[in-house]
Order: sequence, then C-alpha cells, then structure tokens
Amino acid sequence: MDAQWETHVRGLISWVESTFGVSQYGATIIKEQEAFAHPMGSHTSRYASVNALLYERTGDTAAKEKAYRAYNWSTYMARSNGVVIDGPEVNNQWFTDGYGDYVRHFMVGMGAVPQWSPTAENHLLQTTSLVKSVTYSTGSITYQTFDASSTETLHLTAKPSSVQAGGTSLLERSDLSAPGWTYDATTGTVKVFHTNSASVAVQY
Repeated sequence: MDAQWETHVRGLISWVESTFGVSQYGATIIKEQEAFAHPMGSHTSRYASVNALLYERTGDTAAKEKAYRAYNWSTYMARSNGVVIDGPEVNNQWFTDGYGDYVRHFMVGMGAVPQWSPTAENHLLQTTSLVKSVTYSTGSITYQTFDASSTETLHLTAKPSSVQAGGTSLLERSDLSAPGWTYDATTGTVKVFHTNSASVAVQY
C-alpha cells in the first residue's frame, strides 16, 4: 500500500474541489470537465464516495459532512419514475452516469457509513471480496463470498446472537485483529472477519 496514501488522497480531493468544484446549497458539486463545465450527479456522488471512504479510514468528520451534503445534492438527479438525469443544467440520460457509476457510488457510501443505510432494515453493505449470493430471512442473513478470507460490513436492527463461518462459530471481539465479529450498538454496524470459509451465517 502507498505509505503516503492519506496525503495523496487529500491532495487529489483538494485538486478536484479547486478544479471542478462549485458550492451550491451547502454542498460541493462537481463539474464534468473544464470544457463541459456542468455539475452532474454521477461526478458529485463519486466525490462523495471518496470522502465517505476517507472518513471510514480516518474518522475525519469534515470528510463525512462533505460526503453527506454531496450525496444529498446528487439524489435530486433521480426522478420519481426511476429516470436519472445527468445534471440539472443539461438534463439528459446516460446509462453509466445514471445507473452504473451513480448507483455504485451510493452503495460505497453506505458501506463506509453504515448508519446512512435504512435504519429499520438489515443489509449486507460491503465486502473486501465479492458476494456470490446473499439470503435475507427472518432473524438471519446468510451469504457466500468469493474468497474464504474476507471482511464484511452489515447494518442490523439487533445485535447478532450468533455468527458462523463454515458452520464454526466466530467470537465477538473488540477489534478484528483475528477472525471474529464486532458490533457497534450506536450505529447498528456489524463487521465480520473470516478466514477459513466463504459461507457466513449471521443470526440476530
């Protein structure tokens, strides 16, 4: 990993803000280009996702607030009929800008800040691997990852009563320096680290 990743990330964010950023309604919104200088939902939500990831890694609440405001601005590009416009000025539809990149950026944000996911619902939000399948049942979530060793982030409405990987119970821990799981009651966030099986079952 880049030993100076945080310095480089903050430098890139600052460059994007000074080159493409516009302040509107308390949010920094992002223009597509210098030549085509129109703020757009996809680019703004991408900017939000990077700030959300920076908050996840560093706890920087200013980055979290930037992400929150940029995401909120970006939601106005989604119409009630499901059509996503690229921006309020151009008002066109592009598949990647409206459905590929745009939606994925919001998913990244909920994985980085799980309390932004629906509070009364249970969701698997993030993995360091790939999720091959997931089943939501009453009182449980079961899922299969591509790799036997990975870490997942979930939002749950209740503390897990049991977490198993490959049928073997994992221990609740204060951190994930070893296989197990953690629970943050304030945000409803569960993190699961497993190393010997790609099949995980969370009961709550």
